[in-house]
Amino acid sequence: MFSRIHVFNSPLVSASRVTSAIAGLCLLLLATSIGLAKPRSSVDKYFSRLVSDLSSDETGKRIDAAKALSAYPKNKKMAALKIGEALAQERVEVAAVAMVKGLADIKTPESYKELLLAIGRVNKSKARLKILELTAKVKPGEKELSAIAFDIWTKALSDPHVKVARSAVKIFSRRREPRAYEMILRAANTAKDPRVRAYAVSEATQSKHFRKDTFVKNYWGDKAEEVRLEVLGYMAKGKDKAGAKMVRDALKDKSERVRVEAIRAAGAYYVEDTPVMTDLVALGSREESVEVRSMLLNTLGNFPPTGSIERVLIVNLKSPSMKVRMEAIWPLHHYKESKKAIKALGELKKDRNIAARSLAARTLAAMGTRDAIKRLAPFVFDKEEGVYDPAYEGLSDLGARDAVKSIGKSIEQARDERHKIEGLKALAKIGGAQAVRLIDQALLGNPDPDIRKSSIRVVAQQVLGNNATINALLKRLAVEEEPAIVRLIVKALGQVKSPKVELALARLLGHPDSLVVEAAILALRGARSRKIVPAFNQVIGRQSMQVAAAETLVSIGGSAAAGLVSGFLDHRSRTLRILALSALAGSNAKGDRRDRFASQMVRALEGWKPGSREVLYAVESLGLLGGTQAIDFLKEKLENKETKPKIRGAALIALARLQDKEIIARANAFLKDRSGEVRAGAIRALGITRDPKAIATLLALLPRAAASDQKHLVAALAGNWEAEGVVEALVAGLKKTKIVATQHAILDAMIGKPGKGQPALLTEYISTKQTEPIRIRATKGLMYFKHKEAIPLLLKSLSHRNAKLRKASRQTLEMMTNFTFGSFDAGWDEWWKDYKEKSMDEIVLEGFKTHRIVLQSLTATENRKALTKGLEAFEACCRFNAVHYLRKITGQNHGYDYHPQLNYQGLEAWKQALRKSP
Repeated sequence: MFSRIHVFNSPLVSASRVTSAIAGLCLLLLATSIGLAKPRSSVDKYFSRLVSDLSSDETGKRIDAAKALSAYPKNKKMAALKIGEALAQERVEVAAVAMVKGLADIKTPESYKELLLAIGRVNKSKARLKILELTAKVKPGEKELSAIAFDIWTKALSDPHVKVARSAVKIFSRRREPRAYEMILRAANTAKDPRVRAYAVSEATQSKHFRKDTFVKNYWGDKAEEVRLEVLGYMAKGKDKAGAKMVRDALKDKSERVRVEAIRAAGAYYVEDTPVMTDLVALGSREESVEVRSMLLNTLGNFPPTGSIERVLIVNLKSPSMKVRMEAIWPLHHYKESKKAIKALGELKKDRNIAARSLAARTLAAMGTRDAIKRLAPFVFDKEEGVYDPAYEGLSDLGARDAVKSIGKSIEQARDERHKIEGLKALAKIGGAQAVRLIDQALLGNPDPDIRKSSIRVVAQQVLGNNATINALLKRLAVEEEPAIVRLIVKALGQVKSPKVELALARLLGHPDSLVVEAAILALRGARSRKIVPAFNQVIGRQSMQVAAAETLVSIGGSAAAGLVSGFLDHRSRTLRILALSALAGSNAKGDRRDRFASQMVRALEGWKPGSREVLYAVESLGLLGGTQAIDFLKEKLENKETKPKIRGAALIALARLQDKEIIARANAFLKDRSGEVRAGAIRALGITRDPKAIATLLALLPRAAASDQKHLVAALAGNWEAEGVVEALVAGLKKTKIVATQHAILDAMIGKPGKGQPALLTEYISTKQTEPIRIRATKGLMYFKHKEAIPLLLKSLSHRNAKLRKASRQTLEMMTNFTFGSFDAGWDEWWKDYKEKSMDEIVLEGFKTHRIVLQSLTATENRKALTKGLEAFEACCRFNAVHYLRKITGQNHGYDYHPQLNYQGLEAWKQALRKSP
């Protein structure tokens, strides 16, 4: 009762009303508990009071009275009658709904008969909907109530309110019995509102009693388009002759919506030269509705190219409706050999709509033929960014040298700076002598240094692999006097690794501007030509340049570079001493020079603090360098018990690299050393020897080794992957060990290694039984295998709570399949439905097509040229798979093993190797 106080007319509740409310609450509590007490004479008075409240002026009282009467244990028949009478006169919707609920709660034949009467005379639709909702809950075993409920639903079928009638149809559709199906058909035939008839037709098709042979005959002639749409939608799913005939009839329907749906359905029936196709083409010349014509062109654009479709598309390019023109433009890219189509698209450069001009430019670019390029070139003169951008992009992607002159003119005529910059980008990407000359004329030779800066930034974006652009930058470098611009050129040329460029940069090591010199040093990192090393004599003595110069010389490598840096072994700077060690270790020096370097290193060690970081690096470097003094020095360090354990371990590894004759015996002796660092060195040393006896020792040690030693054992055995028993031992160790670090190490060792059983094993470790770090490692390992059985598990992992696992699963799916959906993980589920039945080779081939690389097979030698294009793809999965199959075709390996890091050195090595090989 207190919840109804808000319906009182005045905020100041009178004392009499409060008293009445309290009395009503007491009476309600009495009604609910009366079943536990003996009947009293006051109960009848209470019943009369409730009946009286049903006609009260207060809505809250009427609602409470209906609730109380529904719970009244005696006189249920009379209670139902009184609530029914009150419901017939109720005008407030919330009260009417409460009374309906009260009648349903009584749940007697009398109360349901009152509901049957109410469904026809209650004025409020929500109350009638509540009647249907509550009576639908009647169980089949309650036969008497079910019969009355059936009459209620039947009466509701003719309800003037759409929601009520549809609700009744829905209830009948759930009954799954012949008489219920008859009621649905009655609604489909007799309902006044077409929406109800359409809904009934839709529900009828879901029934097992549905007869398709009478379906079209009875309902296709309905005047309401909603009904005809339902019939058309159902028949279009069948893809049979009857459905095709209906689609053809619907193309002539007077309703615009029906014609649109008929065109959409026609796509399911299309077979070349069928009557459906003929009717669609005919409709393209007579249809006046913009919506219908747009849908028609959209549908025709998805069909295989034919002359009749081309004619319809070209005609509609002149439509006054922009929407129609837009639908007609893009499908024409299928007709790249048609001069009529190319000419019609070229004429759109005068179209008043920017979007139409932009799409026409993209379509011509997609055609890619010489005629298309000729028609695309004039689009670069457009003043709108949305038009000249796709034109420049298309011409540059196609390498259209025939359009270079037009681009040059557009740059001259352009008024805004962005237009000029985009034109320069296109010229830089196209390349060639004429393009370089135009770039030089337009900006590079401009007296204004700010304009030269912007031009060089543009050209620098296209410097890799573009000889014309490289030559333009070298030409400007030779004459440029502005230091800031020189630095920009140096930075751009630093991306190029060729002897010509490296010699030009090496000349700048004597430049008067220190910032230019520093930029040149950085640009020469990883240079391939060792002829430039003597030029570093100019900077090696300059204190501010020493670290940068030493790092660059280390990256270049070779004996000459090591000779220049070796003087830093006695330097006070620890950084320079370590760089000197790195240079000597990577020098690959031979004979006397190697012995000299080794002697120089050993001599320098005498002045260093024992156990320091440099001594450790020196021991490791001696193992890589070699020399007559190296073995004796290393033995001395190893046998000296005062030497730190880490250095003794490094000495064992270095001796193994130098192929010391006694290394196996020495390493075996240290396998039981107290220090884990010494034991680790002994284990690694045995692995380096590749001796069968040493490997047998490691295999025997694996099951019983200490936890701290196991990861070193795994690493040593992984380096001998091809040796007998290694793979089996690692697999067995993975399944038996409970040490997480060892599990991780074994899984990491398996990544990228050959072996028939690995994909299945890694797939097993994706399961939810494993910890998340292990699942992540196993997931990453699978990217190197084309193992289709793993795909369902990877798809499942895309919805895991761990973000790292989701990311690893996404990357592995991309690497395995060559498809990518970005961060839209839901796209993978739809993709799997289409590709579930295909083999992995078919999947990868389809994946290459999405990157515009068409291959007949994955291992054919003639595919090498197409796969080379894949090395420059934007998507990492395409680059990864291009390298994967190039290895199989060529039998070579130039790196690029791991994603997602962009290993440009590996890609460049592949490109260079493929250019040299026939």
